[in-house]
Amino acid sequence: MNTNDHLLNIMRHLDGEIKTQPADSMKADIEELKNTLAALKALPWQEPDPATDIHIIDFIKDLKNRRNTPVFLTFWKPITLIAASLALTLYLALPAKLSERYNAISSNPEKISFIYALNETTIEQEELSWLLSLLDVEQHPNIRVTLIDLIENKGYKVPVEFTGHLVEEPVPAVQMAFLNVIEQQYASEMESNLLAFSAREDLDQEVRKRLTEILIEK
Repeated sequence: MNTNDHLLNIMRHLDGEIKTQPADSMKADIEELKNTLAALKALPWQEPDPATDIHIIDFIKDLKNRRNTPVFLTFWKPITLIAASLALTLYLALPAKLSERYNAISSNPEKISFIYALNETTIEQEELSWLLSLLDVEQHPNIRVTLIDLIENKGYKVPVEFTGHLVEEPVPAVQMAFLNVIEQQYASEMESNLLAFSAREDLDQEVRKRLTEILIEK
């Protein structure tokens, strides 16, 4: 068995793809890697570089696409797979709150990626309140649209104050995102803010049309 096959078989045994007992020549290597993983899990928790979260999330999202792609390994690629496995183990062990991870990110593209990735996770009520509070802080249109789309996709119940953000929102794309959520969760208490929004003279034609439809239907 060559080096590539040997390393691949170790990973398959660790991943549970191979159910039979490993060959004697592999047992020592498998045991050593298990001990290494156990030692890493026992390390004190430490916050990684802010970019680490985003890169690992992108890596996880891309795994599904890679499963059906033939892989031709050179000597170093199995080592890369092992390193990625260890990195994932550390990532999943991190206890940091979403707000702490987000606040550690400085660039807008990474913030957008972070929020978008939350579509694949479960968000607690406390974290939902934090997400809504970001509308008071983040003014970048793409961040706001991604944030509002997340709330819509998750079907989270928004407070009436949510519509207050719409009244002063200057960007049509963000306005439409707000209206998508409001249409799904309309309550009579929202009407005053919607009427105040409709009084604006600078509304885009499509935005005004959508707003009128919501007011008429409700």
